[in-house]
Amino acid sequence: VGILTDPELTSSSIDVMWKSEPMPKEYKNTDVAFTMDIIKLYIRLIMRERFADITAKPDAPFLGGSFYISSLCNSCDATNGSVSFKEGDAINAFAAFMTEVEKMKRFGFTDGEVQRAKDNIISSFEQAVEAAPTRKNADFIYPLLYNFYDNEAYMTPETELQLAQALCASINAAVLNQIAAQVVTDENMVILYNGPEKEGLANPTEQQLLDVLAAVKNADIQANVEESVNEPLISGELKGSKTKKAKQTIYGATEWNLKNGVKVVVLPTQHKKDQILYNLNMDGGKSVIPTEAMPSFEDNIWSLYLSNTGLSKFSGTQLPKMLAGKNVSVNPYLGNSQHGISGQCAPKDIETAMQLMYLTFVEPRFDQDEYATGIQQIKAVLPNLKNNPMFLFQNAVNKIMYGGNERVVELNEETLAAADLETIKKVYTETLFNDAAGATLTIVGNVDLDALKPMVEKYIGSLPKGKKAHKYVKENLIGIAKGNIDNTVKIAMQTPKSTVFQVHSAYMPVDTKTEVSLEIAKYVLDMIYTKTIREQEGGTYGVGTGLSSAREPFSRVTVLVQFDTNPEQAERLGTLTTKYLKEFAQNGPTAEEFAMAVENVKKNLPESRISNNYWLSALSENEDYGIDYDAEYEKALNTVTAEDVKTLLQAVLAQENFIQIMMVPAE
Repeated sequence: VGILTDPELTSSSIDVMWKSEPMPKEYKNTDVAFTMDIIKLYIRLIMRERFADITAKPDAPFLGGSFYISSLCNSCDATNGSVSFKEGDAINAFAAFMTEVEKMKRFGFTDGEVQRAKDNIISSFEQAVEAAPTRKNADFIYPLLYNFYDNEAYMTPETELQLAQALCASINAAVLNQIAAQVVTDENMVILYNGPEKEGLANPTEQQLLDVLAAVKNADIQANVEESVNEPLISGELKGSKTKKAKQTIYGATEWNLKNGVKVVVLPTQHKKDQILYNLNMDGGKSVIPTEAMPSFEDNIWSLYLSNTGLSKFSGTQLPKMLAGKNVSVNPYLGNSQHGISGQCAPKDIETAMQLMYLTFVEPRFDQDEYATGIQQIKAVLPNLKNNPMFLFQNAVNKIMYGGNERVVELNEETLAAADLETIKKVYTETLFNDAAGATLTIVGNVDLDALKPMVEKYIGSLPKGKKAHKYVKENLIGIAKGNIDNTVKIAMQTPKSTVFQVHSAYMPVDTKTEVSLEIAKYVLDMIYTKTIREQEGGTYGVGTGLSSAREPFSRVTVLVQFDTNPEQAERLGTLTTKYLKEFAQNGPTAEEFAMAVENVKKNLPESRISNNYWLSALSENEDYGIDYDAEYEKALNTVTAEDVKTLLQAVLAQENFIQIMMVPAE
């Protein structure tokens, strides 16, 4: 038993390991090894489902749990368990976690749990077969390494699928339960507690943790009751709407204009045969949310609400069980000036994806317990986040960088108190997803147009029709502060260090050539900073740079520089990074630097063109700005000059919008 504490640790957890003998190397390429891998996968998936059910409740005894079997090293395997919990609740959390482990050991798994795990396992092997023809070189590396060093079997995805199907057909709850009872023993056990070290917090002792083990072993524990989730996602009839206009458009894509006003753009590809991407996009985003409602949409609150909620009448724990065996994700998103629903799926699951997209739009779920679970998860870590220097620094950066804009919400107790589910529901249903006016659904991937069209007309065609397209609210947009701002933030910390954050911004026309010039400038600037700040000065492990542009909602270029260093060098190195950037803008890249950068960017283009994400983005550029992004990008790449890069950087720096924020240790 080990008790480890750290004043700057932001979370509390207990890790448990039951060490065991590894499988002999000579058996690792046999059916026995593959069978054990499948059994381990069953156990991991079922325990993950159980822990998810527990943590979905607002009064959950712990925040998260995991349980799996793996290799620690060549001479040792281990069954691993981990539980995270709110500060000061180690004993209760550990007891609840070990109760679940003991429950597995005594009662095993239910038939429903085993079937769902089987569906997910077979689905993952089926997806690997679909993806096989479009694998990249990197996909072969680790299987070959494991084969060479560890004697693990190297098989084609088709062979793996056949073996998995045969094994899963013979594995049932009775078989799994015999093995589950043996993976946890009373010997060769390691327990490690990790938690914050601060005044007033009583960390558990070794004896207390051992007492938990004894109490759980002798406790009266009841087996889980199976939950039935066998019903369709959508039970009623949908009206749908037919395509009123269809045409061929850019890149060979097909455009359907539905009667409810939704535009659908579909580009079939074979770049990744197991993938379909989709994005339903509308203007608006956070800009349409009233300022007083912004706390409810703070990034952490919003994302945890989404991760814990279900859809329609199905809870956040029921929905994943209903989707067992399906490779599909559908998630609403919220940007500064746009919002919508995006995700990806395997070709076989495209109808499920359309159903989930419909439900996300029309039948979202607003359950107080699911919302409260997210709030409790935040409250559990927030006290320690406030002792984390980087969390405090990021809050300071946001406040300074955006000029103290009241719409930039900081995660704190006041924000949690101001946020509520009713506000999320009102904005979601009455503003963000009240209708689909002006929406465009873009689909890219391995799709069959004839099979897809009736699904789109049925599900997307059933989204509510609106009269006026969604628009962003210009006065609510959050812009980077202008002028010259230099701010030093003093933060208490155990290990002294400084972080330097610099951003140059310029409000100026942006086109595709601007984007290409910035890519080249970033490549060269990274080389300059590596040679000077890292190697010559020895002041940091590396300088991070970000050179980006946006056409909407602000036509703007930003140059971001950030690095960590020791407090003694921070001010001097900050001066140097600015100096080298200005010299780069004044002189432009050398012929050698420019040639290297262009060659590198050109090398990436063919790889991008075999990515579905690239074409999804290119279609979005065409929809938003009416441009052929692919052709413009290639032309810009072939015509850009060192003088273009130099002129652009000079124009950015000439606006003299420069923010420097430096974190230093408080005295």
